[in-house]
Amino acid sequence: MPPAGPVAPARSRVFRASLTHTWGSVDDSPLFARPSPYESGPMNATAGDRLLVHGSTVGERDRTGVIIEVRGPNGGPPYIVRFDDGHTALVFPGPDSVIVPQ
Repeated sequence: MPPAGPVAPARSRVFRASLTHTWGSVDDSPLFARPSPYESGPMNATAGDRLLVHGSTVGERDRTGVIIEVRGPNGGPPYIVRFDDGHTALVFPGPDSVIVPQ
């Protein structure tokens, strides 16, 4: 059954709000100062780079493969990838994917 009455805001919103109060803005906080290796931005690859696709559910294994062809402009997706299990696929990588340069 759904809870009766108003639902409390998510913890992350409360935490971010408290940082805003302390530091002036979340972007000024030292906790958010370090760049992430998974920072969003354009995905670029060349043939021979490896593609790592993290499992999307608990218990699902990560998949890895070699990019054998780049079909997009300027090294962008889609990619033809030969996965380590032997199958080849046209891949449009999502946010759970990482390009590992050769």
